[in-house]
Amino acid sequence: MKREKAAKKSVVVDADGDLIVPRKGEDDQEEVEIFLELSLRTPLTGVGAQLWRGALFLSDYLLANPDILRGARVLEVGAGVGLTALVAAAVGCGAASGRKAVAATDLESNLALLSRNLRRNCSRLVNGGECEDLFDIFPLDLTKEELPDSVLQGGYGVILGADIVYSDDLTDGLIRALGQLAQMRRITCLLSVEKRYVFTLADLQTTAPAYDRLKEGLSRSLPTAEVTEYSSDQVEQRFCYEASPDLVLLELRFPEPS
Repeated sequence: MKREKAAKKSVVVDADGDLIVPRKGEDDQEEVEIFLELSLRTPLTGVGAQLWRGALFLSDYLLANPDILRGARVLEVGAGVGLTALVAAAVGCGAASGRKAVAATDLESNLALLSRNLRRNCSRLVNGGECEDLFDIFPLDLTKEELPDSVLQGGYGVILGADIVYSDDLTDGLIRALGQLAQMRRITCLLSVEKRYVFTLADLQTTAPAYDRLKEGLSRSLPTAEVTEYSSDQVEQRFCYEASPDLVLLELRFPEPS
């Protein structure tokens, strides 16, 4: 396993294109490569096997704002190939307190790939770390009406979602799920979204319908959430990808339930 010292926390891509993220430790950080199995192209039903820019952008945000994760249990919905879950575990390290750092969830059909990627990289994140100590991995379908009790009672304080808003059913399910979780405890949700513009005859203009539906749904169904939006030029870029102006990050902070 290739390791090299870095003078400060950073994330770089090596000559072979492998992602490198920092380990937790002293100021003299040790960089560690992450190896991900993924597909460059898939049908719509298999998009979870691709690495989307939203996951890279959300990972950059977590690296720039690690305090959001400190001491929190983290739930990632639509974890895909596992990059964001790995970064969240690396910077949050909930396992150090005897609890699993991150619950990484996706559809049942994508869990085998997700599990392989997490298991392949666990020991690179924490010395002697085992995947069973860092991650819960289980299926979660946001289009279902109710979240399972195991999720509602899981004590998750931070919810992550990277580029998971691309259909009306998913968008509506995400909003519904956040509402259910916010009734259990105070939560913070971080969503990276890439605005995908289309020209519609109904509007006779170019719009980003998935993004617009999300913002309208949040405003209508979750009015108590404090929403802050960040563009890609407001977040330090450490991964190698095209930081499109169409990439945005929504930080939703929900109050303590009454």
